[in-house]
Amino acid sequence: MIKGVIFYSGSADPLNPKVLIYDVLNVLRLIYDVLNVLRRMITVHSYHYLYQWYRSVESEHFPDPSGFRSRMEQWTFGLSPACIKYRMSAFDVPEVMAVTRSNICKNGIQALSRRGAVIYYASVFLYF
Repeated sequence: MIKGVIFYSGSADPLNPKVLIYDVLNVLRLIYDVLNVLRRMITVHSYHYLYQWYRSVESEHFPDPSGFRSRMEQWTFGLSPACIKYRMSAFDVPEVMAVTRSNICKNGIQALSRRGAVIYYASVFLYF
């Protein structure tokens, strides 16, 4: 008998139907939570929404009682958070495409600046 192939939950017999149901429910809950987070992240917000989400999760789960993050931002003249923000936006090409496409639909292609058009076409080229 194969034990622990699917999900081992620490019981004596992991292929017990009650244990399997519990494991499947846990996996479904995990999938639901992941998809819920992705749904909130994928909706069109602004260009640096991933960074804003990162900052909110960081402040929620990793509190900074001594104020080190704000001091680090002061000491580097804002370069430390800016580096994180622009590195995140460089790797989030679908967000750039979605926000730019939304702006084009709202305001028309004429409202797009030359720099914005270059960034949009470069992100489409990189994505496809």
